[in-house]
Amino acid sequence: MKLGHKHYKKLLFEVNKKQKATEVSKFDVRKKRIENEKIAYNAYIGHPCRCRTEFLIIAAIAYSWMPTMLNLHFEEYFEWNDLLDLIIKLENDHSVRVDLIKKIAPNCNNSLVGASKILHIIYPDEVPMIDSRVIAGWNHFFKDEINEESILKFPKSININEKNIDKRLKSYIDYWDMLKDWKNNLVDVSMRDLEYYFYYIGDKKYLTTLGQ
Repeated sequence: MKLGHKHYKKLLFEVNKKQKATEVSKFDVRKKRIENEKIAYNAYIGHPCRCRTEFLIIAAIAYSWMPTMLNLHFEEYFEWNDLLDLIIKLENDHSVRVDLIKKIAPNCNNSLVGASKILHIIYPDEVPMIDSRVIAGWNHFFKDEINEESILKFPKSININEKNIDKRLKSYIDYWDMLKDWKNNLVDVSMRDLEYYFYYIGDKKYLTTLGQ
């Protein structure tokens, strides 16, 4: 399914509808918090990853905006050079995505979400973040297309284990490709913009008011 300006306009309408539905008297306070988050985000992104220490710093940064603490599982014999080589290749070669995430996710909280945020910090223009709220926003926004089986439907959870990692990775890669293609059909819109809009409308309290 090709996504373009029509879907983007519809997405902005959904964002504006959510804004109107959740306006509160303390809007100025929320606005200030959002501005501070943007300052921190802009300081994070584009962090180089040339060695083990830089990777660990990036992982710590990624988990600084997550509700769980960073829990590393790298063994002493882990081949860090292989991981760093894949990270470098990712800039120009998306065929390494699955192998790369399989090296990161099981060793960082066993989390696909964490892996997506780590890689987003390194390549913010190329790698989209994913989490349960983005998934909720995506499934809500595309509910009609999903029912017609013309677009990806995410499971409610993308927690990974040895049995489901390949299936979960496929969903994330499909999502990644769709956002990238959609971004390429738009002007002055980043994958981060699209991902944030899904995160925004995926607020559990808001979706509950809609009966979802």
